[in-house]
Amino acid sequence: MLELKRDDWTTLAAQGSASAVPQAIADLLSAKTVEQAEEAYWRIDNTVVVQGKLFEAAVPTLRLVLTSIHQCAAVARPLALELLVQLASGSNEPADDGTLARQCRRELVYELSYVFSLVEHGALEERMHCVDLLGLCVHADRTLLPRVRWYFEELVRQKCPEQLGKLIRSTLEDLTSIDP
Repeated sequence: MLELKRDDWTTLAAQGSASAVPQAIADLLSAKTVEQAEEAYWRIDNTVVVQGKLFEAAVPTLRLVLTSIHQCAAVARPLALELLVQLASGSNEPADDGTLARQCRRELVYELSYVFSLVEHGALEERMHCVDLLGLCVHADRTLLPRVRWYFEELVRQKCPEQLGKLIRSTLEDLTSIDP
């Protein structure tokens, strides 16, 4: 993964050192069991995002996971998507000006084609995470609203699973307050 080399992880702010994050991401994406994926997930989650608080290492982490998720083992994909949701919805307290969260959402917008594919064809848990990610993307780029709204309405019309339909309707309701 070339993206691993893009940043100097030893200099990125995190809860502790971010130097082990690239290996944890590689471990997550290559996990063969749910247990391996969970162990790697928590090594990342407890370093770059802690209880919703983002650290500087969050942006390159999101970028690396996002550019590699299509190669991810199926057992790890839901956790990789959950990590993306955590990164894109976090805050950078105490300043809490939202800079890191906005940067994460902006990075997410760059790789939306895979998210759109998964929201339509993924497993239920993956689809649910993708609904959250698409909602967050609309907050980063309002021009996505018509496309996301159309996708969501189509998924509901196609009789998607009840749990997914409820989340989509709730997200659509949330998105009504956004002007394109």
